[in-house]
Amino acid sequence: MSETVYSNPFFRVVKNGPMHHVEESGGDNNAVVLVRLEDAFAFIKTHRPANDGMFIEAPRGGAELDETGVACAIRELCEETGISLHPDELIQIGVVYPNTGMMRSKADVFVAPVSRPLISMDGAGTEQMLVVADSQIEHMVASGAIVDGFTLSALALYMCRESGCSNV
Repeated sequence: MSETVYSNPFFRVVKNGPMHHVEESGGDNNAVVLVRLEDAFAFIKTHRPANDGMFIEAPRGGAELDETGVACAIRELCEETGISLHPDELIQIGVVYPNTGMMRSKADVFVAPVSRPLISMDGAGTEQMLVVADSQIEHMVASGAIVDGFTLSALALYMCRESGCSNV
């Protein structure tokens, strides 16, 4: 039997026997979007107070009440990069569960192929947009420049899809 031991508008903490987990509001429809240029990815560099640091990330965010993963992806992409796409322009490549041991949350992973010039907006918490050439992605991951779990998961899904190791 589970019981809510704490809640706020963003999440609640649930006790189930001796274990606790976090349930995000709208946590079933989060989204992460890889902005794909011809031979590069566009990321945002943003400050994350929870870890008190700057992080290079794919645009991502939590769904609002009754918002689908696609709608969340479109909204977050526009808020964080200024890029407006039609839902048909997004390609869903998978789903990730960011912390199966502590959180009841999932994020749909999308690729947004963009051929037009990028114009960065000052989104919520976004410090700058960063374009990373394909040839630099592995180095940035291996060196610890990209450490965000959502971004790493999205890149892994993308690379598997591109190399043919998936039936997607």
